[in-house]
Amino acid sequence: MTMPQGAPPLSHAASKIVTLLEQRTGQQLDAGRAWRIDSALQPMLRERGLASLDELVARIADGGGAKRVWPSWSSMPC
Repeated sequence: MTMPQGAPPLSHAASKIVTLLEQRTGQQLDAGRAWRIDSALQPMLRERGLASLDELVARIADGGGAKRVWPSWSSMPC
């Protein structure tokens, strides 16, 4: 994904979420909507007691499993 000129760069965690979304669902997040990742996932992070996207990505990477942390990839609110 290429970001529109002038758009802030995605954080490492947001980039991982974009990659996981595409791998798991085939959905490609339009560069113009990538900024929404953090705000769209805040309710889910709070619900699961996670402080940030970084913590979500760390849990997935540490073997927390994407399905346990986020059971339905196809329902990503972006």
